[in-house]
Amino acid sequence: MKIQAVGLSVLGALLIVPAVAQGQDGGVVVAQYYQCTSGQEARADEIAEEVLAPILNRHMEAGHIDSWGWLGHDTGGHWRRLGYWSAPDMETMFSTRAAIVAEFLEGNADAAAELNTICPVHDDYLWSPAAAQSVEAVTQDRPAAGISQYLKCNVNRETEADEIVERALGPIYDRHVASGQLASWGWLAHQVGGEYRRLWTITGADFMTLMTAWGEIIAEASEEVPVDFAEFSEICPDHVDYLWNTIMSNP
Repeated sequence: MKIQAVGLSVLGALLIVPAVAQGQDGGVVVAQYYQCTSGQEARADEIAEEVLAPILNRHMEAGHIDSWGWLGHDTGGHWRRLGYWSAPDMETMFSTRAAIVAEFLEGNADAAAELNTICPVHDDYLWSPAAAQSVEAVTQDRPAAGISQYLKCNVNRETEADEIVERALGPIYDRHVASGQLASWGWLAHQVGGEYRRLWTITGADFMTLMTAWGEIIAEASEEVPVDFAEFSEICPDHVDYLWNTIMSNP
């Protein structure tokens, strides 16, 4: 769902995402992907740090949300910033959003308007874990670098892709976490948003380490589970890749 921000702050649009499905027990991630004016992104980061971060931290301390982050584009498409926060379930997310929006707008009208001007267009997504994971596996203790692959999938066969990830591909990713190459990996399912139906994500110390691990994982999947890997590629044949820098996160 692409929105041209009008009236409300960009944050307000982020937190007023309609839901059509209940997130799994593993939690729910609310994410907003911003298109921003080149050369002014650093100012958007300052607003996020000075105004938004303290609000989200207070709600973490109160137990309303589990994590939040603000990521910066390194390589990929037209999204330049990614803001996200997670909650243990959909009900908690909805009960918390109004308070966060009100706190952001109260006394921060100029900052909200400035953020809207710098990053006037965004895409909203609501993600939930799809491979026997929790949101914490992806968002907790986020390191410096992350790679995200946004996939277009056959909506009639998405659950088959989820099963392949859990049964055949997930164990390969787990090995690379155990070896220390990856800090985490995640497979998230679309609940609300645009055209991308699934999200692969891996995090680690730096992009070179992640790219090396990613290449090894693809090679291992092709050798160890070739039938599953081919079927997965058939179900989710198209994707776009992003490399994200962690600008801020908690934890």
